[in-house]
Amino acid sequence: MYSVENYYWGLLGYCLGSLMIMSFLFRFRKIVPSGHLRNLLLIFVATVLFAPIYAESGSYFLAPAWFTSLIEGVSGEPEQSYFRGTFAIFIWYLLALFSYILYCRFKLRKLSNCRN
Repeated sequence: MYSVENYYWGLLGYCLGSLMIMSFLFRFRKIVPSGHLRNLLLIFVATVLFAPIYAESGSYFLAPAWFTSLIEGVSGEPEQSYFRGTFAIFIWYLLALFSYILYCRFKLRKLSNCRN
C-alpha cells in the first residue's frame, strides 16, 4: 500500500498534468466560435479533470472522479459501475456553472456602473 507522502506526490503530479492540459486547451480556445459556449466547454473539461471522489469506501484518499468511475465500471460491481463518479462530476459542474453565471452577472453590472 502507498503511504500518505506517495499520495500527496501523486496528487501533485496529477494536478500539474491537469493544469498543463487546461493551459493547452486555453491556448486553443479560439477554435470554438461562441464566447459563452467556449467558456462552458472549458468549465466542463476542468470539472471532469478536477472533480474529486473517495477512491474506495472507507478510505480517506481522494481520486479523480472520472478515473474512479472508469475503474469501477470496468472491474466493479454492476450496481455502482459508472454512476458514482458521474454523479460527483455532475454536481461539481452545476456548482461551477452557477459560479460562472454569478461571475458574468456581476461583471456586467460592474461594467455598466463604470460607464455611468
